[in-house]
Amino acid sequence: MNDLLSTQKKLFLKGTLVLSLAALITKILSAVYRVPFQNMVGDTGFYIYQQVYPFYGLAIALATYGFPVIISKLIAEQTKKNETHFANRILIPSLLAIFLFCLSIFTIFYFGAGYIAQFLGDSNLAPLVKMCSFLFLLVPVISIFRGYFQGIGDMQPTAISQVLEQSMRVFLILFLAFWLTSEGYSLYKIGQSAIVASVLGFITTVLFLTALYLKRNKKKQRVRWNFPPMVETLSTMKVVFLQGLAICLSGLTLVLFQLADTFQIFPTLISQGYLEEDAKIIKGIYDRGQPLIQIGLVLATSFSLSIVPTLSSVDLKKSKEIKEYVRLSFLLTSVIGSGAAIGLVLIMEPLNRMLFMNGSGTFVLQILVLSVLFASLNATLLSVLQALGKMKLTSMIVISGVVAKILFNSLLVSKYGTKGAALSTNLALILMLIILIIQIRKLFGKNILKDMKFPQMIYALGWMMLSVVLFIRLTEIFNIETQRAFASFQAIVGAIIGGSIFLFVLIKREFFTKKEFEVIPFGEKLLKMQHKKWRKRL
Repeated sequence: MNDLLSTQKKLFLKGTLVLSLAALITKILSAVYRVPFQNMVGDTGFYIYQQVYPFYGLAIALATYGFPVIISKLIAEQTKKNETHFANRILIPSLLAIFLFCLSIFTIFYFGAGYIAQFLGDSNLAPLVKMCSFLFLLVPVISIFRGYFQGIGDMQPTAISQVLEQSMRVFLILFLAFWLTSEGYSLYKIGQSAIVASVLGFITTVLFLTALYLKRNKKKQRVRWNFPPMVETLSTMKVVFLQGLAICLSGLTLVLFQLADTFQIFPTLISQGYLEEDAKIIKGIYDRGQPLIQIGLVLATSFSLSIVPTLSSVDLKKSKEIKEYVRLSFLLTSVIGSGAAIGLVLIMEPLNRMLFMNGSGTFVLQILVLSVLFASLNATLLSVLQALGKMKLTSMIVISGVVAKILFNSLLVSKYGTKGAALSTNLALILMLIILIIQIRKLFGKNILKDMKFPQMIYALGWMMLSVVLFIRLTEIFNIETQRAFASFQAIVGAIIGGSIFLFVLIKREFFTKKEFEVIPFGEKLLKMQHKKWRKRL
């Protein structure tokens, strides 16, 4: 019996690793492509795309983090009981629930595109909003197949489909942007082509999952999609709808924040007397921060979130073990998140010129990228609560954060423009973090987050800041500000120096214990560095 449980745990962790790797690849792709895209279409073209991007973000969250998770959970529960016929009866009610919800979103977006564009302050965005609506017609099919495969313990189809969708989408966006720009098409047409690329990415996913399902069921007895009694159907639909949305919300925090900015920044700038073209450029410059935040989050959460899924396989009675996982996840996120956020602030001026060809909006972006720290801590603690089944609680916390973002925006954007929007993002995330810490302490006790070693962390950050600032100041004597290659040299070498110094000081100050190193990915190699004979006390 113990061997069986051990095997199940290993399979669970292996499947989680596969999905985590796929998520990592898709996030990197999603962040990186926006740089060449912005270079091709400029800040105005980037503004056009980013105004409707949150709608795509909503669709991808529903089809990846929301509905498939709850469907897989329901199927897995029945499969464990050897009730395969009951597992099959989950599929049709799930499809109905998701289809009705997504059909309502499609209807709103397709027929209300003109009104939504007016709320966005730019009527030219209506065709892009209308094109986004077609994404939601494909969400039910993707969700059902992903949920089915995950429910029977096969994570590969979901992982492959995520990478396939994102790769196809990114390739088409960049290809169409290059082609249409060279042909002299308008920026709105290019923005619309980017949404078409996203729809085609979804269609590719549907075709792949359908073909895989049909191929695998030729060898086995085909899954019978039984229609259960009405009472059971309604009950399953309710669970899938409510819990699917609850799971989805925790992964939508930054997308919903972007949505708030989409509806608030541009119209506010226009009301303040800015010309439309100037307001578009200002918003486009502000949107440069989104890929930077995404890259920072990938760095900050990749290690810590690899630990969190283990909570789902830990016996809830082993409170000490759970507490250790939670504390270590928070510690790792604090270290990497603070290093990534402060590092981005320090190299922002050359990084801005390296990626986006000029230094416009550097101060705004420096404020905005500080959110990497708070967003990564929120993501880790939300994942902890989700792993423990606290879906309703996580949903309420995310909703409170979004409401706070909207309120802070309404107060600060009119006074400080995009600086106010960047500040409001940080304030809303800090509010969420405070609520999350309170809830974590209620669940695990007041001492759950003790021994965070903040003085040692600040000490390491100080050395990192000193080294990067000195490097940038010393290289500025060459005064080659207009050359993008020189900015690239400053940004890349500055990042390497800062990251290396930060890691070196942490290791040599014995920031992590031997037990912590054993849990951290690549921890054994870092532990060897700490024990080298040439270690000096800093």
